[in-house]
Amino acid sequence: MVRELDRKEGEPRPTLLVLGASGLTGRAFVKVATREDVEVITPSHQEFDIAKMSVSRMLSLLKWYRPSVVVNFAAKTNVDECEKEKGNKDGEVWQTNVSGPQRLAISCLAVDIPLVHISTDYVLAGLKENCPHKEEETIAPVAGFYCQTKAEAEQRVTAPGGKVHIVRIQLPFTDEPDMKLDFPRLVVQKLARGETFAGVTNQLITPGYVEDYARAFLNIAHSDAFGIWHIASPTVVTPFQFAHMVVDSAEKYDLSLDRSLIKETTFEEFSATRPAPRPQYNAFDIPNGRYVGSFGLDNLRSLPIMLDDWAGKFVPQFRANNAKF
Repeated sequence: MVRELDRKEGEPRPTLLVLGASGLTGRAFVKVATREDVEVITPSHQEFDIAKMSVSRMLSLLKWYRPSVVVNFAAKTNVDECEKEKGNKDGEVWQTNVSGPQRLAISCLAVDIPLVHISTDYVLAGLKENCPHKEEETIAPVAGFYCQTKAEAEQRVTAPGGKVHIVRIQLPFTDEPDMKLDFPRLVVQKLARGETFAGVTNQLITPGYVEDYARAFLNIAHSDAFGIWHIASPTVVTPFQFAHMVVDSAEKYDLSLDRSLIKETTFEEFSATRPAPRPQYNAFDIPNGRYVGSFGLDNLRSLPIMLDDWAGKFVPQFRANNAKF
């Protein structure tokens, strides 16, 4: 559920300016927000490109749109592709992930508009002794360029001193077939093709369904308790366990997949096949986190329930596009 908006009768509906609305989490957020009593403005990338836009231009647009809150999903999130620009502060990755959000925060402060900035678990070191992680933990990203840019962005969007929410999410997944592949859809795709899937057994994660994330984002956007929020399922799993849970949920909708194709691997073996380093023990402590303390667990369901909901929407689409199933 989404908390009721606290506004007086006759007051205008709140207006959210959503940047990066075509992405995996941004699209889900727009869908949920439009079902609520909220007006959503979604400029295209060309209309509001934070990587290239000056503060003066941002200010002009903010004064024109006059939003109640700005929600920034815009980011370069392909971890391995980001690594190709490592150290290049003039490149698209740095400008999109760091300089753009910094200019956006300065602009929002100038017109007193709250900013919701979407971040990631990758800003944390992922140390076993700190897992599951709480919001107050000091950020210490591993050496990957994506991790470093997102950590730097958190510092820069809060530095001006405005009204800023930093919302860290982890492993979002969607039922929409035309979005970039996420973990559950990759599992289904590989197993349906008779290919093996490598599931890491010594990594801890807390994934989340974009529908749950979207409702949580909306609650946070309505809040004046600014600061850092961790959003994910409260269920801590390994990727190997997660893959088997995907199969469990798919089977409930009569999609039979060969789970014997899910093979165990270690984090060290998996990391050796990837250009960019990643944190290992990066699960969030959701039950004891800020969001549950403020809003309860209504929008952050257990991972099995999230996956059952996901499968009920995804499996019919998958069948329609794959005749043999």
